[in-house]
Amino acid sequence: MIVKGVKQYYYRLMSRYLAVKIRPRDRAVEVNPQNDYLPHFLKHLKIISFPDEALSLKNLSPDYLVLNGNLHIERDIHSFFTSLRNSLRPATRLIIIYYSSLWKPILMMATRFGMRDRTIETNWITTGDITNFLELSGCEVISDEARVLVPIYIPFLSDFLNRRFAPLPMFNVFCMVHIMTARPSKPAFPEQPSMSVVIPDSNEACNIEDAVTRIPNLAHLINRLFLLLGIQPMCIDLHSSHVRGFTHKAFEHTLKSTPGITYIDCEGSELIYPLPLHLARPLSKMFIGICAYVCYLVHKE
Repeated sequence: MIVKGVKQYYYRLMSRYLAVKIRPRDRAVEVNPQNDYLPHFLKHLKIISFPDEALSLKNLSPDYLVLNGNLHIERDIHSFFTSLRNSLRPATRLIIIYYSSLWKPILMMATRFGMRDRTIETNWITTGDITNFLELSGCEVISDEARVLVPIYIPFLSDFLNRRFAPLPMFNVFCMVHIMTARPSKPAFPEQPSMSVVIPDSNEACNIEDAVTRIPNLAHLINRLFLLLGIQPMCIDLHSSHVRGFTHKAFEHTLKSTPGITYIDCEGSELIYPLPLHLARPLSKMFIGICAYVCYLVHKE
């Protein structure tokens, strides 16, 4: 009875938080629920098993998708988010409920004493980790709220602390639960960007060559900026006329494959300044690609 009372208070509290976001007329779905407490308090919340019912989820076209603690037991979070992203429409909102890592010892103790269902949480990830996973999967974070300072019911005290103190700065660091809201992000370009070059050809045949040759070489400028900032781009199109930046392996391959040039040897500069000379020189020979300067010895035939 005590365990059931704790769960009922916690999920009743979570349903109140979610009711602020999810209206009764909204289509809301909970993905892979671990129990039926949340749908019990949110009557319009439907349950779907993913990815078994991925097609049903896409046809349902929900307004809100709820993940209640799923990330803590998910083996591949990135693949899970990517699969969900393919089933969402642009207006769908993703609500992610996850626990704070500060509460890990307390939750493990509660599990040991039977006050919580036995689950194997393999992932205790931070807000930044979830944000990165969402961005890699094509979603963006709208908000992240810390809630629930006291997950068990203590008359007068629990509601007062959870309502008044949990949202406040300094106090929200110690909250047990985070409620993150995300949405599918719009791509920078809906389609592959393209460029059209319009050349007048009616009685202006002599201008066609000038129109092509006068187009600015943007790659020339970009590579110069990269090299100016100390960034060495990978080997680019060797047939291009603009300035090229090479990695060590790419430049070495270019020298070896260029007719009329015989590649002999190369040597890198000292790798790191603070290292003593007897360490820097052998290291610079082993890791030529990250040396500041590389000298190549070639013979022109």
